[in-house]
Amino acid sequence: MEQPQYNMLTRDKVEKEFHELYSRHGMGLTTFSPLKLGVLSGKYNGTTIPADSRFGEANKSADPFISFFREKFENDAEMKRNLATTQKIGEIAKELEVPQAQLAIAWALKNKNVSTVITGASRPEQVVQNIGAIAVVDKLTPEIMERIEEALGNAPVREQLRYGVPPESLGVLRS
Repeated sequence: MEQPQYNMLTRDKVEKEFHELYSRHGMGLTTFSPLKLGVLSGKYNGTTIPADSRFGEANKSADPFISFFREKFENDAEMKRNLATTQKIGEIAKELEVPQAQLAIAWALKNKNVSTVITGASRPEQVVQNIGAIAVVDKLTPEIMERIEEALGNAPVREQLRYGVPPESLGVLRS
């Protein structure tokens, strides 16, 4: 059993490593973290961490993980690239007139190989907002998906099948 993280910023396992499993075995996935700890929700699109967020100043010393995240937010080059990407996604969400969090969840749901997306929430209104992502899936036309893909710029490159053929067509090796 595998339950991979899958979101706009973390794609390799679902779209690259597991790619052959879907059609070959009829497998679908239950994924988690569609908002990547809230990074894809849009609340961190500014230059500072909002005080009322999970990683805000009020919670700074509550948990070592929060301190770790704050340090990454403030000093990590990859996090800065991710935040620049989320701002581009935020622009698309505004054009669609949907919350950025719903767009990010709908994007994960749009993947035909994803059966279920596990979301998290720290407040009841976030649960309601997350469920609203279902209505956003229909807004993700091929043109919008192409624009999202361009904004993300991180589509995994699938590796060539070994010997250029599926493993089952190689036959059984006998010793």
